[in-house]
Amino acid sequence: MTSEHPAGQSAAEPRRVSGRLIFAMVLVAIVLVFALVNLEDARVDFVFGQVTLPVFFVIAIPAFLGFGAGELVSHHRVTRRRKHSG
Repeated sequence: MTSEHPAGQSAAEPRRVSGRLIFAMVLVAIVLVFALVNLEDARVDFVFGQVTLPVFFVIAIPAFLGFGAGELVSHHRVTRRRKHSG
């Protein structure tokens, strides 16, 4: 009796690392390094006012929101494709 993981693989089978995951990890590392070397403050103007934040946040927050939005869109496309094909 084997225990099944959510991906349908048994515990003894190694997981394959996709090129997409490696690419995403490299991008995250680049964004983090770039953000960490930019620690000075920057003024950010919004329609309703302005704030002063470290550049780290000005770089990291939009980058990770973009990564998250990309994952949501990708997940939605896969789900929609599966629904229409099956």
